[in-house]
Amino acid sequence: MKPMMAFQREKLGCIRRIFYDLVTQPAFDYFIMVAISLNTIFMALKWPNMNKDIQRNLEVANYIFTAIFLVEAIFKLIAFCGSYFRD
Repeated sequence: MKPMMAFQREKLGCIRRIFYDLVTQPAFDYFIMVAISLNTIFMALKWPNMNKDIQRNLEVANYIFTAIFLVEAIFKLIAFCGSYFRD
């Protein structure tokens, strides 16, 4: 998924070009897909009368996944600016 054409990339500032190059890499998409898959599995691991240690570990994992998705959103907003919402 490349919402910007190559000629528009050259018009970006130095910082935005770095973020654009990062978020358009296939490895970035694979990392996010793995994080989404793992997050789904972790959310499915809840059951009644869970051990408190497991529940605490799942909460920590939830915070980690939230941070990953927040960083993804920030990186994409920096890279794509307004066109992020037009896609």
